[in-house]
Amino acid sequence: MGVPTSIWIMCLITVIYVYDSTLFLYRNEVVVVARLRGQYEVKFGSDDFSFFGKSIFIPNILLPHRLLYRLSWRPDKTEQEDDDEISESIQKKLLGIGPYIWAMFVALFVLLPIGLYIHRGTIVIILTVIYFYLLAIIALILIFIERKELGIGLYKFAAISFESLICAPCALNMTRKVSLAISFRNDVAAVSKKLLKPLDYNAFIQNLLNVIDSQLLLEAEESTRFHVLRAYRGRISREMS
Repeated sequence: MGVPTSIWIMCLITVIYVYDSTLFLYRNEVVVVARLRGQYEVKFGSDDFSFFGKSIFIPNILLPHRLLYRLSWRPDKTEQEDDDEISESIQKKLLGIGPYIWAMFVALFVLLPIGLYIHRGTIVIILTVIYFYLLAIIALILIFIERKELGIGLYKFAAISFESLICAPCALNMTRKVSLAISFRNDVAAVSKKLLKPLDYNAFIQNLLNVIDSQLLLEAEESTRFHVLRAYRGRISREMS
């Protein structure tokens, strides 16, 4: 007995959603995850899996409304920007779109399977598709209205809109993509110090030092990058102590 077509459809939707959610990080990048009540956590990419030299990070696929920020640690940067931080107003605007994201998630992974599995569920499928794209269009309109404050240019907005309307699972990541498009000039150590609790910050810095140590082992001792990394490591260690 073959696998029903409905199961293949849901598997394909899930794979597309997970792949679209996956981030490929350079070796000096981390991800800041916005949690409840103004709390944050900083995540490194996987040490076990890489793709063309980039580490893989898969966010919690059951929490599509959580905002993600891509930051990097910059050994050659000494000066910091005082105003370079995660904006609370931007977060509130993006979190305000969260209910639409959740409604789309329910439509795609609850209502659609019901329509696929019940007898004569065609009308349910049609209504679900209409409902899903109505929600997606409303969310995109809200992003478009606030695009200047969100710092999203027309080209980036057009790209997010195109992906969301052409490939439905990609629409679940639209607020993540907006937050990931926000650029930060400061080193991640400076930004994380403002975001994390002292114990979490110390744990993050320790992990960062371990990552730097692993990269130092790969560099030739006479190379410029080796000396830059070693100086950066010393600076980070002094700031933690």
